Amino acid sequence: MHGRVMATSVAVVAGVSADDLGRPTPCAGWDLRRLLAHMTGQNHGFAAAAGGAGPDPALFADRHPGAVLAPAATVPDA
Repeated sequence: MHGRVMATSVAVVAGVSADDLGRPTPCAGWDLRRLLAHMTGQNHGFAAAAGGAGPDPALFADRHPGAVLAPAATVPDA
């Protein structure tokens, strides 16, 4: 199920432009940039933990899209 969700997320984010990152989301106080940073950080953290990295909270830190990177480049493959 996680793989399907990630594949769908990657497909949706692929259509996001830099101009879209400031748009609001249903999450109060979060724009799309913040939401993507949170989702990306969580996915990297879960992957690291599953790979044996342990329960380090820093592994789950937000990963903000860079100014040069396309937003889709920050979402890990399923």
